[in-house]
Amino acid sequence: MQDLKNLINKYKDIKVLYVRDKKEQMLNIFDRIFTSVDTAVDGIEALRMYKSKSYDLIITDINMPRMNGLELVEKIRQERTIPKIIIISAEGESKLLVESIKLDADGYLVKPIVIAELQHVLLKIAYLIGTENSLSASKQELAQEVEHQTAKLANQLMSDDLTGLLNRKALQIALKRNKEKIILLLNIDNFDAINTTVGYTNADKFLQHIAHFLKSKLIKTAHLYYLGVDEFTYLLNSVDVQKAQEYALFLQQELKNYEYIIEDFHIKSSASIGIVKGSEHLLENSYIALKEARLKGANSTYIFNSDSYYYTMQSKVKEFMPLLREAIAKRYIVPYFQPIVNNQTKKIEKYESLARIVD
Repeated sequence: MQDLKNLINKYKDIKVLYVRDKKEQMLNIFDRIFTSVDTAVDGIEALRMYKSKSYDLIITDINMPRMNGLELVEKIRQERTIPKIIIISAEGESKLLVESIKLDADGYLVKPIVIAELQHVLLKIAYLIGTENSLSASKQELAQEVEHQTAKLANQLMSDDLTGLLNRKALQIALKRNKEKIILLLNIDNFDAINTTVGYTNADKFLQHIAHFLKSKLIKTAHLYYLGVDEFTYLLNSVDVQKAQEYALFLQQELKNYEYIIEDFHIKSSASIGIVKGSEHLLENSYIALKEARLKGANSTYIFNSDSYYYTMQSKVKEFMPLLREAIAKRYIVPYFQPIVNNQTKKIEKYESLARIVD
Protein backbone atom coordinates (compact mmCIF):
# COMPACT_ATOMS: atom_id res chain seq x y z
CA MET A 1 0.00 0.00 0.00
CA GLN A 2 2.87 2.38 0.81
CA ASP A 3 4.37 1.68 -2.63
CA LEU A 4 1.05 2.58 -4.23
CA LYS A 5 0.90 5.87 -2.32
CA ASN A 6 4.47 6.68 -3.38
CA LEU A 7 3.53 5.92 -6.96
CA ILE A 8 0.50 8.19 -6.86
CA ASN A 9 2.33 11.04 -5.08
CA LYS A 10 5.49 11.07 -7.19
CA TYR A 11 4.53 9.84 -10.62
CA LYS A 12 0.85 10.66 -11.13
CA ASP A 13 1.69 13.02 -14.05
CA ILE A 14 3.10 10.22 -16.20
CA LYS A 15 1.14 10.04 -19.47
CA VAL A 16 -0.15 6.50 -20.09
CA LEU A 17 -1.64 4.75 -23.12
CA TYR A 18 -3.45 1.54 -22.17
CA VAL A 19 -4.14 -0.84 -25.09
CA ARG A 20 -6.69 -3.64 -24.62
CA ASP A 21 -9.49 -5.16 -26.69
CA LYS A 22 -12.16 -5.06 -23.99
CA LYS A 23 -12.90 -3.18 -20.80
CA GLU A 24 -11.13 -4.55 -17.77
CA GLN A 25 -10.84 -3.68 -14.10
CA MET A 26 -7.21 -2.71 -14.74
CA LEU A 27 -8.34 0.56 -16.33
CA ASN A 28 -9.91 1.64 -13.05
CA ILE A 29 -6.63 0.96 -11.25
CA PHE A 30 -4.59 2.95 -13.77
CA ASP A 31 -7.06 5.85 -13.53
CA ARG A 32 -6.60 5.91 -9.77
CA ILE A 33 -2.79 6.04 -10.08
CA PHE A 34 -2.18 8.29 -13.10
CA THR A 35 -3.80 11.61 -14.01
CA SER A 36 -3.63 11.03 -17.77
CA VAL A 37 -4.68 7.60 -19.11
CA ASP A 38 -5.80 7.17 -22.74
CA THR A 39 -7.13 3.90 -24.10
CA ALA A 40 -7.02 2.11 -27.45
CA VAL A 41 -8.83 -1.07 -28.50
CA ASP A 42 -6.09 -2.50 -30.72
CA GLY A 43 -2.59 -1.96 -32.06
CA ILE A 44 -3.64 0.10 -35.07
CA GLU A 45 -5.55 2.64 -32.99
CA ALA A 46 -2.75 2.71 -30.41
CA LEU A 47 -0.11 3.37 -33.07
CA ARG A 48 -2.15 6.24 -34.50
CA MET A 49 -2.59 7.76 -31.04
CA TYR A 50 1.10 7.31 -30.23
CA LYS A 51 2.13 9.17 -33.38
CA SER A 52 -0.18 12.10 -32.59
CA LYS A 53 0.57 12.44 -28.87
CA SER A 54 3.52 11.95 -26.57
CA TYR A 55 3.29 9.14 -24.00
CA ASP A 56 5.66 8.18 -21.23
CA LEU A 57 4.30 4.64 -20.78
CA ILE A 58 2.41 2.20 -23.01
CA ILE A 59 0.72 -0.78 -21.36
CA THR A 60 -0.51 -3.28 -23.92
CA ASP A 61 -2.15 -6.68 -24.08
CA ILE A 62 -0.61 -9.18 -26.47
CA ASN A 63 -3.74 -10.74 -27.92
CA MET A 64 -5.78 -8.11 -29.85
CA PRO A 65 -7.56 -7.91 -33.23
CA ARG A 66 -6.09 -6.29 -36.38
CA MET A 67 -2.66 -5.58 -34.81
CA ASN A 68 -1.56 -7.44 -31.69
CA GLY A 69 0.64 -6.12 -28.90
CA LEU A 70 3.86 -7.63 -30.27
CA GLU A 71 3.34 -6.04 -33.70
CA LEU A 72 2.58 -2.73 -31.98
CA VAL A 73 5.82 -2.85 -29.98
CA GLU A 74 7.81 -3.66 -33.15
CA LYS A 75 6.31 -0.59 -34.86
CA ILE A 76 7.00 1.65 -31.87
CA ARG A 77 10.63 0.47 -31.71
CA GLN A 78 11.10 1.91 -35.20
CA GLU A 79 10.19 5.43 -34.03
CA ARG A 80 12.64 8.06 -32.82
CA THR A 81 11.11 8.58 -29.37
CA ILE A 82 10.42 5.30 -27.56
CA PRO A 83 8.29 5.25 -24.38
CA LYS A 84 8.51 2.66 -21.64
CA ILE A 85 6.48 -0.46 -22.48
CA ILE A 86 4.73 -3.03 -20.29
CA ILE A 87 3.38 -6.14 -21.99
CA ILE A 88 0.49 -8.08 -20.45
CA SER A 89 -0.09 -11.72 -21.41
CA ALA A 90 -2.67 -14.27 -20.32
CA GLU A 91 -1.96 -17.67 -18.86
CA GLY A 92 -1.30 -20.16 -21.62
CA GLU A 93 0.41 -17.53 -23.84
CA SER A 94 3.92 -18.59 -22.82
CA LYS A 95 5.11 -18.72 -26.44
CA LEU A 96 3.93 -15.15 -27.01
CA LEU A 97 5.50 -14.07 -23.74
CA VAL A 98 8.86 -15.42 -24.92
CA GLU A 99 8.46 -13.41 -28.13
CA SER A 100 7.67 -10.29 -26.11
CA ILE A 101 10.84 -10.73 -24.07
CA LYS A 102 12.81 -10.73 -27.33
CA LEU A 103 11.36 -7.27 -28.03
CA ASP A 104 13.06 -6.01 -24.87
CA ALA A 105 10.00 -4.56 -23.18
CA ASP A 106 10.51 -2.72 -19.89
CA GLY A 107 8.08 -4.82 -17.86
CA TYR A 108 5.91 -7.98 -18.09
CA LEU A 109 2.73 -8.97 -16.33
CA VAL A 110 0.75 -12.22 -16.54
CA LYS A 111 -3.01 -12.43 -16.02
CA PRO A 112 -4.58 -12.77 -13.60
CA ILE A 113 -2.54 -9.86 -12.33
CA VAL A 114 -1.47 -9.78 -8.71
CA ILE A 115 -1.78 -6.25 -7.30
CA ALA A 116 1.54 -6.48 -5.48
CA GLU A 117 3.31 -7.48 -8.70
CA LEU A 118 1.55 -4.68 -10.58
CA GLN A 119 2.68 -2.13 -7.98
CA HIS A 120 6.25 -3.42 -8.16
CA VAL A 121 6.44 -3.21 -11.97
CA LEU A 122 4.73 0.20 -12.15
CA LEU A 123 6.89 1.66 -9.41
CA LYS A 124 10.09 0.43 -11.07
CA ILE A 125 9.15 1.82 -14.47
CA ALA A 126 7.72 5.05 -13.07
CA TYR A 127 11.01 5.59 -11.24
CA LEU A 128 12.92 5.08 -14.51
CA ILE A 129 10.65 7.55 -16.30
CA GLY A 130 11.02 10.09 -13.52
CA THR A 131 14.80 9.73 -13.54
CA GLU A 132 15.00 10.07 -17.33
CA ASN A 133 12.72 13.12 -17.29
CA SER A 134 14.87 14.68 -14.58
CA LEU A 135 18.04 13.99 -16.58
CA SER A 136 16.41 15.37 -19.70
CA ALA A 137 15.42 18.56 -17.87
CA SER A 138 18.95 18.87 -16.46
CA LYS A 139 20.44 18.40 -19.94
CA GLN A 140 18.12 21.06 -21.33
CA GLU A 141 19.07 23.47 -18.55
CA LEU A 142 22.74 22.69 -19.11
CA ALA A 143 22.37 23.21 -22.87
CA GLN A 144 20.66 26.56 -22.26
CA GLU A 145 23.40 27.60 -19.86
CA VAL A 146 26.10 26.54 -22.34
CA GLU A 147 24.32 28.50 -25.08
CA HIS A 148 24.05 31.53 -22.81
CA GLN A 149 27.70 31.37 -21.75
CA THR A 150 28.81 30.78 -25.36
CA ALA A 151 26.88 33.84 -26.51
CA LYS A 152 28.34 35.82 -23.61
CA LEU A 153 31.88 34.69 -24.45
CA ALA A 154 31.36 35.41 -28.17
CA ASN A 155 30.15 38.89 -27.27
CA GLN A 156 33.23 39.42 -25.10
CA LEU A 157 35.51 38.21 -27.88
CA MET A 158 33.84 40.41 -30.49
CA SER A 159 33.28 43.53 -28.40
CA ASP A 160 35.60 46.21 -27.08
CA ASP A 161 35.50 46.67 -23.30
CA LEU A 162 36.10 50.42 -23.39
CA THR A 163 33.62 51.54 -26.05
CA GLY A 164 31.20 48.60 -26.22
CA LEU A 165 31.59 48.60 -30.01
CA LEU A 166 32.46 45.63 -32.18
CA ASN A 167 36.23 45.12 -32.22
CA ARG A 168 38.94 44.35 -34.77
CA LYS A 169 38.31 40.59 -34.52
CA ALA A 170 34.66 41.11 -35.41
CA LEU A 171 35.68 43.27 -38.37
CA GLN A 172 38.12 40.64 -39.64
CA ILE A 173 35.37 38.00 -39.52
CA ALA A 174 32.97 40.31 -41.38
CA LEU A 175 35.59 40.96 -44.06
CA LYS A 176 36.05 37.22 -44.69
CA ARG A 177 32.65 37.16 -46.35
CA ASN A 178 33.77 37.79 -49.91
CA LYS A 179 31.22 40.43 -50.79
CA GLU A 180 32.12 43.85 -52.12
CA LYS A 181 32.10 46.37 -49.29
CA ILE A 182 33.34 49.85 -48.47
CA ILE A 183 35.46 50.74 -45.46
CA LEU A 184 35.74 54.18 -43.93
CA LEU A 185 38.79 54.11 -41.66
CA LEU A 186 38.46 57.08 -39.32
CA ASN A 187 41.39 58.40 -37.30
CA ILE A 188 40.89 61.05 -34.59
CA ASP A 189 43.30 63.85 -35.43
CA ASN A 190 45.86 64.81 -32.76
CA PHE A 191 44.57 62.28 -30.25
CA ASP A 192 48.03 62.00 -28.73
CA ALA A 193 47.83 65.67 -27.81
CA ILE A 194 44.42 65.12 -26.23
CA ASN A 195 45.85 62.19 -24.28
CA THR A 196 48.72 64.31 -23.01
CA THR A 197 46.54 67.30 -22.14
CA VAL A 198 43.67 65.67 -20.26
CA GLY A 199 45.35 62.46 -19.10
CA TYR A 200 44.74 58.83 -20.03
CA THR A 201 41.65 58.34 -17.84
CA ASN A 202 39.89 61.39 -19.27
CA ALA A 203 41.06 60.45 -22.78
CA ASP A 204 39.37 57.08 -22.35
CA LYS A 205 36.17 58.86 -21.33
CA PHE A 206 36.52 61.03 -24.42
CA LEU A 207 36.82 57.90 -26.60
CA GLN A 208 33.68 56.47 -24.99
CA HIS A 209 31.77 59.64 -25.85
CA ILE A 210 33.18 59.66 -29.38
CA ALA A 211 32.12 56.03 -29.82
CA HIS A 212 28.59 56.86 -28.66
CA PHE A 213 28.54 59.92 -30.92
CA LEU A 214 29.75 58.01 -34.00
CA LYS A 215 27.27 55.20 -33.30
CA SER A 216 24.46 57.76 -33.30
CA LYS A 217 25.46 58.69 -36.88
CA LEU A 218 25.16 55.14 -38.26
CA ILE A 219 23.18 54.66 -41.44
CA LYS A 220 21.16 51.49 -42.16
CA THR A 221 23.81 49.83 -44.31
CA ALA A 222 26.71 50.50 -41.91
CA HIS A 223 28.36 48.80 -38.94
CA LEU A 224 30.77 50.57 -36.61
CA TYR A 225 33.96 49.02 -35.17
CA TYR A 226 36.59 50.27 -32.77
CA LEU A 227 40.10 49.16 -33.77
CA GLY A 228 41.95 50.61 -30.80
CA VAL A 229 43.66 53.85 -29.71
CA ASP A 230 42.19 56.52 -32.04
CA GLU A 231 40.79 54.43 -34.92
CA PHE A 232 37.21 53.65 -35.79
CA THR A 233 35.87 51.88 -38.88
CA TYR A 234 32.55 52.04 -40.66
CA LEU A 235 31.80 48.99 -42.80
CA LEU A 236 29.27 49.82 -45.49
CA ASN A 237 27.18 47.51 -47.66
CA SER A 238 25.30 48.39 -50.85
CA VAL A 239 26.78 51.90 -51.09
CA ASP A 240 28.78 53.37 -53.96
CA VAL A 241 32.05 55.24 -53.44
CA GLN A 242 30.53 58.67 -54.10
CA LYS A 243 27.88 58.19 -51.41
CA ALA A 244 30.53 56.79 -49.08
CA GLN A 245 32.60 59.94 -49.55
CA GLU A 246 29.53 62.09 -48.91
CA TYR A 247 28.95 60.10 -45.72
CA ALA A 248 32.59 60.60 -44.70
CA LEU A 249 32.31 64.37 -45.23
CA PHE A 250 29.08 64.38 -43.20
CA LEU A 251 30.83 62.56 -40.33
CA GLN A 252 33.74 65.01 -40.43
CA GLN A 253 31.41 68.01 -40.26
CA GLU A 254 29.39 66.51 -37.42
CA LEU A 255 32.55 65.67 -35.51
CA LYS A 256 33.92 69.19 -35.92
CA ASN A 257 30.71 70.57 -34.41
CA TYR A 258 30.88 68.15 -31.48
CA GLU A 259 32.39 69.43 -28.24
CA TYR A 260 33.21 67.24 -25.25
CA ILE A 261 33.59 68.92 -21.87
CA ILE A 262 35.40 67.21 -19.03
CA GLU A 263 36.54 69.01 -15.90
CA ASP A 264 37.88 72.33 -17.22
CA PHE A 265 38.69 71.02 -20.68
CA HIS A 266 36.59 71.74 -23.77
CA ILE A 267 37.66 69.22 -26.38
CA LYS A 268 36.86 69.66 -30.04
CA SER A 269 38.23 67.20 -32.54
CA SER A 270 38.38 66.31 -36.20
CA ALA A 271 39.08 63.12 -38.12
CA SER A 272 40.98 61.99 -41.18
CA ILE A 273 39.24 59.25 -43.17
CA GLY A 274 40.57 56.69 -45.64
CA ILE A 275 38.01 55.18 -48.02
CA VAL A 276 38.37 51.90 -49.90
CA LYS A 277 35.99 49.70 -51.88
CA GLY A 278 36.47 46.04 -52.78
CA SER A 279 36.26 42.46 -51.58
CA GLU A 280 39.93 41.77 -50.74
CA HIS A 281 42.62 43.50 -48.66
CA LEU A 282 40.14 46.15 -47.53
CA LEU A 283 41.63 46.83 -44.13
CA GLU A 284 45.20 46.88 -45.47
CA ASN A 285 44.26 49.26 -48.27
CA SER A 286 42.20 51.45 -45.93
CA TYR A 287 45.36 52.16 -43.92
CA ILE A 288 47.10 53.23 -47.12
CA ALA A 289 44.18 55.53 -47.93
CA LEU A 290 44.31 56.93 -44.38
CA LYS A 291 48.04 57.68 -44.71
CA GLU A 292 47.33 59.54 -47.95
CA ALA A 293 44.53 61.47 -46.26
CA ARG A 294 46.79 62.49 -43.38
CA LEU A 295 49.43 63.71 -45.85
CA LYS A 296 46.84 66.25 -46.99
CA GLY A 297 46.38 67.49 -43.42
CA ALA A 298 43.85 67.10 -40.62
CA ASN A 299 40.16 66.55 -41.40
CA SER A 300 40.94 65.16 -44.88
CA THR A 301 39.59 62.22 -46.86
CA TYR A 302 41.23 60.05 -49.49
CA ILE A 303 39.76 57.35 -51.74
CA PHE A 304 42.18 54.47 -52.23
CA ASN A 305 43.63 53.83 -55.68
CA SER A 306 46.56 51.74 -56.85
CA ASP A 307 48.48 54.82 -58.07
CA SER A 308 48.88 56.24 -54.57
CA TYR A 309 52.38 56.91 -53.26
CA TYR A 310 52.13 54.56 -50.30
CA TYR A 311 50.62 51.72 -52.33
CA THR A 312 53.34 52.05 -54.99
CA MET A 313 56.04 52.13 -52.30
CA GLN A 314 54.64 49.04 -50.56
CA SER A 315 54.42 47.20 -53.88
CA LYS A 316 58.07 47.95 -54.60
CA VAL A 317 59.10 46.84 -51.11
CA LYS A 318 57.19 43.57 -51.54
CA GLU A 319 58.87 43.06 -54.92
CA PHE A 320 62.35 43.86 -53.62
CA MET A 321 62.27 41.98 -50.30
CA PRO A 322 62.70 38.44 -51.76
CA LEU A 323 65.74 39.66 -53.71
CA LEU A 324 67.19 41.23 -50.57
CA ARG A 325 66.64 38.05 -48.52
CA GLU A 326 68.36 36.00 -51.21
CA ALA A 327 71.28 38.44 -51.35
CA ILE A 328 71.72 38.27 -47.58
CA ALA A 329 71.47 34.47 -47.55
CA LYS A 330 74.06 34.13 -50.32
CA ARG A 331 76.28 36.89 -48.92
CA TYR A 332 76.00 39.04 -52.01
CA ILE A 333 75.89 42.17 -49.83
CA VAL A 334 79.31 43.66 -49.09
CA PRO A 335 80.24 46.79 -47.12
CA TYR A 336 81.83 49.62 -49.10
CA PHE A 337 83.52 52.65 -47.56
CA GLN A 338 83.47 55.73 -49.74
CA PRO A 339 85.62 58.78 -48.95
CA ILE A 340 84.05 62.24 -48.67
CA VAL A 341 86.50 64.83 -50.13
CA ASN A 342 86.48 68.54 -49.35
CA ASN A 343 86.41 70.22 -52.75
CA GLN A 344 88.37 73.20 -51.50
CA THR A 345 91.16 71.46 -49.61
CA LYS A 346 91.05 68.30 -51.73
CA LYS A 347 91.44 66.30 -48.53
CA ILE A 348 89.42 63.35 -47.33
CA GLU A 349 87.42 64.53 -44.32
CA LYS A 350 85.31 61.44 -43.61
CA TYR A 351 83.96 58.21 -45.02
CA GLU A 352 80.46 56.99 -45.60
CA SER A 353 79.60 53.33 -45.26
CA LEU A 354 77.46 51.74 -47.97
CA ALA A 355 76.04 48.27 -48.53
CA ARG A 356 76.21 47.08 -52.09
CA ILE A 357 74.81 43.98 -53.79
CA VAL A 358 77.42 42.34 -56.01
CA ASP A 359 76.78 39.87 -58.80
